[in-house]
Amino acid sequence: MTAQAAEARKAYKREWAKKHPDKIREYQRRYWTKKGEAATSEAETASRSDTEQEGGKKN
Repeated sequence: MTAQAAEARKAYKREWAKKHPDKIREYQRRYWTKKGEAATSEAETASRSDTEQEGGKKN
């Protein structure tokens, strides 16, 4: 991709974002909701593996 094409794409995306702030807000909300769920499930998985390593006993 040439620099001119990249700049044209950026300009288009900036204009689109200005016209659709509600969609941007929704996309960001959905992204961070998924990130939060992933972090929670990752923490639960780590907690379970700690318990398994200790022979089922958690201090």
